[in-house]
Amino acid sequence: MGPEPLAKNGYLATLELLKSYGGIKALSLDSYTGRSSDKLVEEEYPDTPKEKELNFRLDYVDERGRPMTPKEAFRRLSYRFHGKAPGKNKDEKRLRKEEEELRRKMMSITDTPLQTLSAIQKTQQQSKLPYVIMGGNTTKILAQKTPLPVPPPKDPSKKK
Repeated sequence: MGPEPLAKNGYLATLELLKSYGGIKALSLDSYTGRSSDKLVEEEYPDTPKEKELNFRLDYVDERGRPMTPKEAFRRLSYRFHGKAPGKNKDEKRLRKEEEELRRKMMSITDTPLQTLSAIQKTQQQSKLPYVIMGGNTTKILAQKTPLPVPPPKDPSKKK
């Protein structure tokens, strides 16, 4: 048996000493650089716990329980972090937007915003006619509840 090598000359001397004792496998510095080394480390040390895949979804809701977009959530977080608040105009704009969304949800799907379809249906029920008169003197006709006079068919024998 020869003299025992010393590991006093730095990190590389320590690695050589460990390699001579079999403490570590042969090192190739090229194989341990970059992202390709991740698989090599996993193969060499299989006892290390692998990262678990977490399946979760982080949802942000406002004070009324409505879902917020990531941008809105970041703004809210930033306001809280910096101890500031949005300006008066931004608050008013957000409130107008929420009110408009609520009005849109309350509106009938089959009708227009001016409720023209419901007005037409109401008029048809009152007049008991399958059509609606859109112009002219409709008050007399609807008051009588008689159908509009139909012009007589043209006589083909008469010419102008």
